[in-house]
Amino acid sequence: LSRLLLYGASDKVINLIFQYIGIQSCFYYALCILLYTRESLQGLGKSSITVIGGITELFMRCFACFVLAKNFGYLGACFSNSLAWVGGMICFVISFNVVIKKMQQKEKNGTIFTA
Repeated sequence: LSRLLLYGASDKVINLIFQYIGIQSCFYYALCILLYTRESLQGLGKSSITVIGGITELFMRCFACFVLAKNFGYLGACFSNSLAWVGGMICFVISFNVVIKKMQQKEKNGTIFTA
C-alpha cells in the first residue's frame, strides 16, 4: 500500500515506513486493552478517570518527543504512540480494577443500586 501511495519513493523511505508500522503493530494488544478499559470506565460513569488517562497519554507522547526522539532519532519517534498507549493502558487498567472492586464490594453489601 505504501508503494502505491508513494509511487516512486526511494527504498529508504519505504524501509522507514515498514519500521514504523512494525513497531506500531507490536503494541496493538496494549491499544486493545486501553480502548476496552477506557470505554468500560466511560460506560460506568467514570469519565473523569478517562480524562486523567488522556493526560497520561499526552505526557508519554511529550516524553517520547523530547527524550526518545532527541536521543534515538526516528526510532525514538516511532515509539511515541506505542509508549502513550502503554502509559494510558496502565492508568486505565489500575483504575478499572479499583472501580470493579468497589462495585463488587457494594454488590456484596447490597448497596450497589442505592443512590
